[in-house]
Amino acid sequence: MGFLQDAGAWILMPREVVFLTSEDGVAYREAGRARNTVPATEGAVVTRDFTVDLPPLRARYLRVHVTSAGPLPAGHASAGEASWFFADEIVVEP
Repeated sequence: MGFLQDAGAWILMPREVVFLTSEDGVAYREAGRARNTVPATEGAVVTRDFTVDLPPLRARYLRVHVTSAGPLPAGHASAGEASWFFADEIVVEP
């Protein structure tokens, strides 16, 4: 899953992305987690893919939980205000 960070526009990478799979759309199991490695203080515009390698499994449904970065960090012109996250495509490859 792709994300954008542009701290000047209040857009930060999420802290973590959790991928869950299900065969029936009711019972979900965690398939993997991807954690952020881009500092919230990074001044440049950055794109990053949060990926996980899945073990062989059967699944029909995918659920994604994104944990936001929270408030803008100290040192930001709007420190303490809520940040946004911008997500791109979710790509599943066999």
